[in-house]
Amino acid sequence: MEKALKITFNLDGTGVYYDPAEPPMLDAIIDYALNNMRRSKVAPSRGEEPCEIVLPIKRWRIDGVDGWCASALFPEGEGFETLFHWRKKTEIDRAFLSGENRHQRVGSTKEYNMPVPELAVHKLVGWLVTTAKPSSIRSLLRRNIQFIGKKGSIGQGMIRRGEDGKPMIDVEVIEDDYSLVRDGHATRYLPKADGIRRCRTRPPYWNNHDAVSVCEIGDEYDLPDNY
Repeated sequence: MEKALKITFNLDGTGVYYDPAEPPMLDAIIDYALNNMRRSKVAPSRGEEPCEIVLPIKRWRIDGVDGWCASALFPEGEGFETLFHWRKKTEIDRAFLSGENRHQRVGSTKEYNMPVPELAVHKLVGWLVTTAKPSSIRSLLRRNIQFIGKKGSIGQGMIRRGEDGKPMIDVEVIEDDYSLVRDGHATRYLPKADGIRRCRTRPPYWNNHDAVSVCEIGDEYDLPDNY
């Protein structure tokens, strides 16, 4: 029996790398949780066909294009947008110790001062439709997901830990299906003939294979009767 779920990631309050134009996608997170131990050690190039697996999520098909009934992640509750700078400074006088040429633009001695979009919020939520048990989805995520978004290696997007030491990820059954559209607005990338963005409609989204024209998340979107 299909169930509509709301999944809440409770963050620790330090901020999450969040770009509203390219938010984290829930099906990509579940794909990673299922596939993170089985991926090829050599990632495909952006144009090569990626290795895909079947996810425990309902599948949609619109205009000959298909994907998973899972939304992007959206902030819930009060928060604010800001920027932080990811910086790396190399002591050029000591760079010779690495045995490499000293250079501030390439290699291990490359320096960075990059602005990173940060969202200060306590919760990110997403929706999906599945036939799996909600408890199994929750267990899968709690075992495999520690951070949300980019820059987890420097502490961004850390999920708050509960008393049991595991990530606080809530999964609840809801009546309404917001996995594709909510209040007439797209909650994920969906095919649109005149869309200005081209991307895949299934993870991995960074790959260009099977990319199509899609709507922007948040655009008005009319779902067909059968999808």
